[in-house]
Amino acid sequence: MLIAAHIPMAVVTAVACAGFEGGLKWAMGLWRTPHTFVSGVWDGITIWWTLNVLVYAMVAGLYHAWRATRLEMQLVQARLDALVGQLQPHFLFNTLHTISAFVLEDPKQANRMITRLSELLRQSFNRERGPLVTLEEELELLDHYVAIQEARFGDRLRVTFRVDPRAASAVVPTLLLQPLVENAIRHGVVPNGSVAEIAIAAVREGDRLHLEVRDNGPGLNGSSGGGGLGLANTRARLQELYGPRHTFELTNAPAPGGALAVIEIPFTDHARDHR
Repeated sequence: MLIAAHIPMAVVTAVACAGFEGGLKWAMGLWRTPHTFVSGVWDGITIWWTLNVLVYAMVAGLYHAWRATRLEMQLVQARLDALVGQLQPHFLFNTLHTISAFVLEDPKQANRMITRLSELLRQSFNRERGPLVTLEEELELLDHYVAIQEARFGDRLRVTFRVDPRAASAVVPTLLLQPLVENAIRHGVVPNGSVAEIAIAAVREGDRLHLEVRDNGPGLNGSSGGGGLGLANTRARLQELYGPRHTFELTNAPAPGGALAVIEIPFTDHARDHR
């Protein structure tokens, strides 16, 4: 249908341009044999109109390819914005629920957590913070979240970071690690009073970025997925951004046990180009 709509315009444009070329060549005296204005225009049409049709087709094809790519990018951006918008309230409500437990029991601790939350919200809802940020920015945001959770659980929670310095500038989806850590805390902190240990690792491996979040909890109990809204959102955003170029696995960790979330994405350090 699109091609049929272009055929009349292609022919008209090609003939008009060819006639103009023939007339211009006559006016400049460039024909090798004597021509009148009419014969110059006619010869120009007969010689060049088919070539002009091909040029028109090439230009139109490039335009529609560019337009399709632009529309696809806008669609992806809209999907990402919707997913991030879905995740932020989920993230906020869970954090507020944590703080509410301290309001009556320990007001000073609640005030400290609110300060952390205000900084966390300032960064996560910053309009300049696009769907992609550097790993360093992501870890800075995660540090506020972890501090709130550590205040909540006290000595029952211990979180460690192991970050390859070469990975700090890597581009990652915003709020990528927080749902993984939230999931690890939810399943890693058990009511028997044992210490939940969450280990977060980021390593650059050639042109790939390798991320891990591991806990020492009871594991997945035979489940290979799960995780609720946060992890489902993470899977959707990774699929939108990287397609088959990413991996995301949530499995039982090797001895001494627990759960292990592993993400691998292409390494790039040009975050600003994606905003």
